[in-house]
Amino acid sequence: MKKIQFIVIGKTQDSYVQDGIAVFMQRLAPFCQATWHVSKPANYVTTTKKLALEQEAKQIRSFINPRDFTFICDEKGKSLTSIALAKTIEAKAIDGYSSLNFVIGGAFGIAPLLKQEGFLLSFSNMTFNHQLFRLLLIEQVYRSFTILQGSGYHHE
Repeated sequence: MKKIQFIVIGKTQDSYVQDGIAVFMQRLAPFCQATWHVSKPANYVTTTKKLALEQEAKQIRSFINPRDFTFICDEKGKSLTSIALAKTIEAKAIDGYSSLNFVIGGAFGIAPLLKQEGFLLSFSNMTFNHQLFRLLLIEQVYRSFTILQGSGYHHE
Protein backbone atom coordinates (compact mmCIF):
# COMPACT_ATOMS: atom_id res chain seq x y z
CA MET A 1 0.00 0.00 0.00
CA LYS A 2 1.59 3.22 -1.10
CA LYS A 3 -0.87 5.87 -0.01
CA ILE A 4 -3.38 6.39 2.79
CA GLN A 5 -5.73 9.36 2.81
CA PHE A 6 -7.71 10.41 5.86
CA ILE A 7 -10.60 12.54 4.62
CA VAL A 8 -12.42 14.40 7.38
CA ILE A 9 -14.93 17.18 7.87
CA GLY A 10 -13.76 19.99 10.14
CA LYS A 11 -10.42 20.82 11.69
CA THR A 12 -8.90 18.89 14.57
CA GLN A 13 -9.28 21.41 17.36
CA ASP A 14 -7.96 19.74 20.50
CA SER A 15 -4.18 20.01 20.82
CA TYR A 16 -3.82 16.63 22.53
CA VAL A 17 -5.56 14.99 19.55
CA GLN A 18 -3.34 16.91 17.12
CA ASP A 19 -0.27 15.75 19.06
CA GLY A 20 -1.44 12.13 19.00
CA ILE A 21 -2.13 12.26 15.28
CA ALA A 22 1.34 13.72 14.69
CA VAL A 23 2.91 10.81 16.59
CA PHE A 24 1.11 8.23 14.46
CA MET A 25 1.81 10.12 11.23
CA GLN A 26 5.52 9.74 12.03
CA ARG A 27 5.06 6.07 12.87
CA LEU A 28 3.18 5.46 9.60
CA ALA A 29 5.89 7.08 7.46
CA PRO A 30 7.97 3.90 6.96
CA PHE A 31 4.89 2.02 5.73
CA CYS A 32 3.08 4.47 3.48
CA GLN A 33 2.53 8.06 2.48
CA ALA A 34 -0.28 9.24 4.74
CA THR A 35 -2.09 12.53 4.24
CA TRP A 36 -5.01 14.34 5.85
CA HIS A 37 -7.61 16.21 3.83
CA VAL A 38 -9.81 18.46 5.93
CA SER A 39 -12.98 19.92 4.45
CA LYS A 40 -14.97 22.77 5.89
CA PRO A 41 -18.18 21.61 7.56
CA ALA A 42 -21.52 22.79 6.27
CA ASN A 43 -23.24 25.55 8.20
CA TYR A 44 -25.52 23.40 10.34
CA VAL A 45 -27.44 26.41 11.59
CA THR A 46 -28.51 27.81 8.23
CA THR A 47 -29.06 24.65 6.21
CA THR A 48 -31.03 21.43 6.40
CA LYS A 49 -29.44 18.14 7.41
CA LYS A 50 -29.98 16.74 3.91
CA LEU A 51 -28.32 19.72 2.21
CA ALA A 52 -25.45 19.71 4.72
CA LEU A 53 -24.77 16.03 4.03
CA GLU A 54 -24.86 16.64 0.27
CA GLN A 55 -22.44 19.59 0.54
CA GLU A 56 -20.02 17.61 2.65
CA ALA A 57 -20.27 14.55 0.38
CA LYS A 58 -19.30 16.70 -2.60
CA GLN A 59 -16.21 17.91 -0.74
CA ILE A 60 -15.29 14.37 0.32
CA ARG A 61 -15.65 13.04 -3.23
CA SER A 62 -13.22 15.70 -4.48
CA PHE A 63 -10.41 13.82 -2.70
CA ILE A 64 -11.39 10.32 -3.83
CA ASN A 65 -10.13 8.71 -6.99
CA PRO A 66 -12.64 6.10 -8.22
CA ARG A 67 -9.74 3.64 -8.48
CA ASP A 68 -9.02 3.95 -4.73
CA PHE A 69 -10.53 1.74 -2.06
CA THR A 70 -12.55 3.74 0.43
CA PHE A 71 -13.49 2.93 4.01
CA ILE A 72 -16.34 5.04 5.29
CA CYS A 73 -16.47 5.19 9.06
CA ASP A 74 -20.03 4.77 10.26
CA GLU A 75 -21.52 3.30 13.42
CA LYS A 76 -23.82 1.13 11.29
CA GLY A 77 -20.92 -0.34 9.33
CA LYS A 78 -19.16 -3.65 9.71
CA SER A 79 -17.04 -4.16 12.83
CA LEU A 80 -13.63 -5.70 12.27
CA THR A 81 -10.98 -6.84 14.69
CA SER A 82 -7.59 -5.20 14.36
CA ILE A 83 -6.29 -8.33 12.66
CA ALA A 84 -9.22 -8.40 10.24
CA LEU A 85 -8.63 -4.74 9.35
CA ALA A 86 -4.96 -5.53 8.71
CA LYS A 87 -5.91 -8.45 6.47
CA THR A 88 -8.41 -6.27 4.60
CA ILE A 89 -5.74 -3.63 4.00
CA GLU A 90 -3.37 -6.34 2.79
CA ALA A 91 -6.03 -7.83 0.50
CA LYS A 92 -6.73 -4.43 -1.07
CA ALA A 93 -3.01 -4.00 -1.77
CA ILE A 94 -2.94 -7.45 -3.39
CA ASP A 95 -6.03 -6.50 -5.41
CA GLY A 96 -4.02 -3.63 -6.90
CA TYR A 97 -5.32 -0.65 -4.96
CA SER A 98 -2.41 1.74 -4.46
CA SER A 99 -4.43 4.11 -2.30
CA LEU A 100 -6.80 3.63 0.61
CA ASN A 101 -9.15 6.32 1.87
CA PHE A 102 -10.63 6.54 5.35
CA VAL A 103 -13.56 8.95 5.57
CA ILE A 104 -14.96 10.52 8.72
CA GLY A 105 -18.08 12.60 8.22
CA GLY A 106 -19.26 15.71 9.97
CA ALA A 107 -21.79 16.25 12.75
CA PHE A 108 -24.61 14.68 10.72
CA GLY A 109 -22.51 11.74 9.54
CA ILE A 110 -22.23 10.64 5.91
CA ALA A 111 -24.70 11.18 3.06
CA PRO A 112 -26.63 7.99 2.21
CA LEU A 113 -25.40 7.91 -1.40
CA LEU A 114 -21.78 8.34 -0.31
CA LYS A 115 -22.18 5.39 2.07
CA GLN A 116 -22.87 3.22 -0.99
CA GLU A 117 -19.54 4.18 -2.54
CA GLY A 118 -17.29 2.50 -0.02
CA PHE A 119 -16.86 -0.13 2.66
CA LEU A 120 -18.78 0.90 5.79
CA LEU A 121 -16.45 0.40 8.74
CA SER A 122 -17.63 0.57 12.34
CA PHE A 123 -15.44 0.74 15.41
CA SER A 124 -18.39 0.33 17.76
CA ASN A 125 -22.15 0.65 18.07
CA MET A 126 -21.42 3.75 20.11
CA THR A 127 -20.97 7.23 18.68
CA PHE A 128 -17.55 8.79 19.21
CA ASN A 129 -16.49 12.41 19.29
CA HIS A 130 -15.30 13.12 15.75
CA GLN A 131 -12.11 14.76 16.97
CA LEU A 132 -11.12 11.87 19.20
CA PHE A 133 -12.13 9.26 16.63
CA ARG A 134 -9.44 10.57 14.28
CA LEU A 135 -6.81 9.50 16.77
CA LEU A 136 -8.44 6.08 17.25
CA LEU A 137 -8.55 5.58 13.47
CA ILE A 138 -4.95 6.49 12.73
CA GLU A 139 -3.77 4.28 15.59
CA GLN A 140 -5.69 1.32 14.14
CA VAL A 141 -4.26 1.95 10.67
CA TYR A 142 -0.77 2.02 12.17
CA ARG A 143 -1.57 -1.13 14.17
CA SER A 144 -2.67 -2.82 10.92
CA PHE A 145 0.68 -2.17 9.28
CA THR A 146 2.56 -3.46 12.33
CA ILE A 147 0.42 -6.61 12.34
CA LEU A 148 1.25 -7.20 8.68
CA GLN A 149 4.93 -6.61 9.39
CA GLY A 150 4.88 -8.89 12.42
CA SER A 151 6.33 -6.33 14.83
CA GLY A 152 5.69 -6.54 18.55
CA TYR A 153 3.27 -3.59 18.72
CA HIS A 154 0.10 -5.73 18.61
CA HIS A 155 -0.49 -8.42 21.22
CA GLU A 156 -3.21 -11.04 21.11
